[in-house]
Amino acid sequence: MQHWLHVCLAWRVAGEAGASWADSVRRDARAMLADAAVLEELQRRELADLMAALCGTGIQALLMKGAAWAYQVYPVPMLRSRDDTDLLINAADRGRVARVLLAKGYEPAAENTAELATAQRHYRRVDTRQFMHAIDVHWRVTNPLVFADALPFARAWPRSVPIAALGGARALCLVDALLLACLHRLAHHGDDSHLVWVYDIHWLASRLTSDEWQDVVAQAAENVVKCSMELGGN
Repeated sequence: MQHWLHVCLAWRVAGEAGASWADSVRRDARAMLADAAVLEELQRRELADLMAALCGTGIQALLMKGAAWAYQVYPVPMLRSRDDTDLLINAADRGRVARVLLAKGYEPAAENTAELATAQRHYRRVDTRQFMHAIDVHWRVTNPLVFADALPFARAWPRSVPIAALGGARALCLVDALLLACLHRLAHHGDDSHLVWVYDIHWLASRLTSDEWQDVVAQAAENVVKCSMELGGN
């Protein structure tokens, strides 16, 4: 559980690659996969409903990180375990998004809301099955200001792509998603050893075309210049 790859391991053990494992281990793996499938379906339905509600009020919102990558690059969505959903929005839509979430039964977390300290708000809802759904609303992709312009919403939205499994909800394109996966570790977690974030990078990188790799290099070089200027200015 520590590295959030337990379902991926169970998938390997329960499949042909795990034929040499003891029957009891493979049985436990199949049970874990069954639980993961149920959990993913609950998350998928909740997320599709929420994204439809946001879209219905004219709000542009992008799925980020695990909740998007589960459907974009993982072989099966349930393999990307997650306990929350990250959304990227236009900063001007914060109030409108909050009203939609409140209307859907979400409650804001008690947290530091200082503008310079954070660029996100957390919301939670417990459904009728007593399962908790967590939404993290971002208007910058990172809290540290030095990376504030690395992936602005105004640039990410026109490049975004639909996710059919979520009713056409939109997510970062794969190039921007890979940049975010790398930036996320650098800006927030440093040398944190959680393997799931490395696995995300693996799956994202494996899906890129040669043209998309050229785009990654260009975007990364541009951001190095931006960050250098920001650090120089400070």
